[in-house]
Amino acid sequence: MSGRDEPPRQLSLDLAPRTSFARLDYILARSNTEAFDAATDTAVATPVVCVGPRASGKTHLAHIFAEERHGKVVEAGAPEDWPDDAAALAIDNLHALDFSQEDAFFHRLNREIVEARPLFLTSEVAPERRAWRRPDILSRLRAARRVEIGPPDETLVLALLVKGLSDRQVIVDPTALQFLAKRIARDHGEIAALVDALDVMSAERRRRITRGMASEALSLREVTRGGDLS
Repeated sequence: MSGRDEPPRQLSLDLAPRTSFARLDYILARSNTEAFDAATDTAVATPVVCVGPRASGKTHLAHIFAEERHGKVVEAGAPEDWPDDAAALAIDNLHALDFSQEDAFFHRLNREIVEARPLFLTSEVAPERRAWRRPDILSRLRAARRVEIGPPDETLVLALLVKGLSDRQVIVDPTALQFLAKRIARDHGEIAALVDALDVMSAERRRRITRGMASEALSLREVTRGGDLS
């Protein structure tokens, strides 16, 4: 084979995707409109608890909430790092809070509520589905406004695939995108996992994602999940 016939070779680098948390880059759909409205409505002072599965855009909403209010995004599991002078706090990953951190979390959360600081908390599970060592935390969270992010429809699935692959600078054939959007599980976490798999596949083979490669990646994901393509 001559040099002209060989596909261009690229370095495969393990670089994090350039994810934008800007408001304009959030993809709106029926399943997340209520959560988006809660994050952007600066007139509402009630704390908000946003519940949604992994990779459903909760952290993106947390950044939008903080940006709209000139606030900060913090981790639920590190209350000692929360700033004292923030105009608002977006508290991410409530589900990851360790039992040993509950006392510190409760006292800091209570302080923020007493001071009427706007709060936006995100979690993969509803607060009442977790066993709390300090039930006072649950009572505070139950008093908050609850919004949930539901499963994506086919239109949102396609948009998430496009954004995820674009963030990773992966070139993909339109036919491959349509193929995936119609067949992938309506699950945010699975969409994110498939995007990661396609990113690796594209880098290893040094080529754009074709429909055949998309089918292969989808089949491998189904095997990983113990699923069935039928």
